[in-house]
Order: sequence, then structure tokens, then C-alpha cells
Amino acid sequence: MEKPVSGNVYDDANNTVGSVSGTYIDEYQNSASEQIETRTISISVVDENGNSIGSGQLQYDDYISYNGGGTRTIDLSGNVNDDVNNTVGSVSGSLEDQYGSVETGVPIFAITSYPSSVSGTPSSAMSISITVTNNGDIDGDCTVRIRDHNNNIVAEQTKTITAGGSATYSLQIILPSNAGTYTWTIEAYNITNDTVDDTKSFTVNVVEQVPLFAITSYPSTVSGTPSEIKIISITVENLGNADGDCMIRIKDHNGNVVASDTKTVSAGGSVTYSLSITLPSQTGTYTWTIEAYNTDTGSVDDSETFTVSVVEEGVPETDIMDTVMELFRMCIMAETMKSLRGREPDYTKCMNIYIMGVLISKLQQQQ
Repeated sequence: MEKPVSGNVYDDANNTVGSVSGTYIDEYQNSASEQIETRTISISVVDENGNSIGSGQLQYDDYISYNGGGTRTIDLSGNVNDDVNNTVGSVSGSLEDQYGSVETGVPIFAITSYPSSVSGTPSSAMSISITVTNNGDIDGDCTVRIRDHNNNIVAEQTKTITAGGSATYSLQIILPSNAGTYTWTIEAYNITNDTVDDTKSFTVNVVEQVPLFAITSYPSTVSGTPSEIKIISITVENLGNADGDCMIRIKDHNGNVVASDTKTVSAGGSVTYSLSITLPSQTGTYTWTIEAYNTDTGSVDDSETFTVSVVEEGVPETDIMDTVMELFRMCIMAETMKSLRGREPDYTKCMNIYIMGVLISKLQQQQ
């Protein structure tokens, strides 16, 4: 490739007396080469008769070739011009140039899989998995680094990844000591190129160790007579990440605590409570409340309502039998009318009414 050269011409006192322009042939610059610097060489200057009239300097661009290293000779030639740009002579020169070579391919790393967020308790340890792909055309070493919210490197690991391949890193981290939400960074550091090829951020959630209680089983309705004592069963589950004490409180329709019990519930476990309650002294339908009170946090974690139905004691036997006998007589009369009209009477139905009435009366007496 033909390349331009340029420079100045100096006399014996080093005064500039003209300029130099010309070309040189560089066979090593091509589409796969890279300019590394501009070089300067000294030349001799002669007039049109070949007499020396001074010295000069030429500048040329030096390229590094990807075709292999070695030594090359660059021949230079050009014209000498005076101050008004008239040609007054010619120049020539040559240079023995050492040049090197570089590889054309480089590794290029990209983070292709990583957690968007991690959660845990203060100062807890956890392992996170990160996958990096080499999109370059040669193998290379990649260091995955994790930086915390203060930009400190808290974990790193290095692997060699083949061109076009990928590698999965497993790194151990320690979460911050204080509860909160933090943003951390993952870096894919290219050791070969001394560059960070890719970065990703992820969220670190740090939560306190606390129990959290939920009522998972309870009666929806409790029925009985005025002032009757009932035993009810309630199950509580600890959904938190720490053991804790849960107080089950039952509040009546006036908001008064009528029964309570405290038990320790392990994290992830459950406990069943049995509590005794006394129903209201007046008949009616009431709404009562069950509360799961967290003694560790001083808060009610969960609450449920249930219905309390209070009814009068059983109807006296005489009242029931009077009703039964009335129904029995009406049934006999109806079946007799059927017989008078020529239809078959069903007195068995009437007897069944009587028997059912007697049974109901006996059951009332046993309550």
C-alpha cells in the first residue's frame, strides 16, 4: 500500500529552509492490521544536481501486522520544496523496521444467568449460582466478582471458558448484618483483555428473625344452651423464621377476653390449643373472635371470627307429645277420608308420625 510522507528541510544552522513530501510503500498494512504510532526518521537532502543542501525529517505511520512478525525495509522518496513551494531538490531514505504480530481473536464474556434477588436473615451465609458465556473466538479466563453496596468485592472465582462455551460459578456470600434492601453487583472480568466485559445488579433482602403466627384450624360455629361450658380446639402454625410464643385469645361479642392460653411454636411447626368457654346467659346468635397474639413482636398476627348460637333448653315432653298427637289425629282423619272415597288408606304413615314423636320426646329428656 502506498503511503504519504511529510517533513521539513533544515540548513547547517538547523533553520527550516523547505519542506518534504513523498510516498513510501508499506506492504504490511491491510484490513487486519492496526496502527500503533507515528514514527520520525532523518533523511539527507540534495539539490537537482545531486549536491547535498542539508538534512530533513520524515514522519510515517507504523502499523503492526496480524500476519506474523519480522523485519522489513521501508524505502522513502520525495521532493524538496522551498519557501514558496518550488521544487528545489529530491529526497530519499530507507528504514529497517522491526514489527510484531498479535492474535486476531479475543474472548468476550457475558453474564447469562444470575439471581435477580436473594433473601435471608442478618449475617447469614448463602450460595448463589452465576453462568457466564464466552462469545469470543478464543478461550479465555474470566473472574466473576461480586461487589456489595459499598463496592467492596465480597466473593470472586476464576474459570477458563472455551470459545463459544459457558461455565457456571458457585459463590458464597455473607448477607449484611442489618435488615434492609441492598443493591449488589456481579462483574465478569476478562483477565485476557484486562476489562470488565459485563455487569449485572441484583437485590439483597435482609429480614429479621421473627416468628409469624397463623390460625389454621378453628370451629366456625359453637352451639349450646345459656351459660353452658364448651371446649373448642384451635390450631396455630408458625410461618416465621424463628421459634416464638403465641397467645391464643378468645374475645366475646363485647370485646372481652373470655379465654386464653400461651404455647411455644417452633419455626415451621404448629400447635393445637384446647380452650374452655362459657356461652352467654341469654339466647341469641353472637360473633366471637379468636386472636393469635405474638408475644415476641407485641402484635396480633392473625384473627378469625366464629358464631356462638345460644338456644333454650329442650321443649317439655308434654308439649311435644301434644303436638305429636295432634299430627297423628290429623293423619288418621286424612286417611279415613281417602277410604270413604274408595282409595286405599295408609295408616302406617300415621303410626310412623307417632313413633318419631315419642323418640324426639325421649331425646329431649336425655339432654
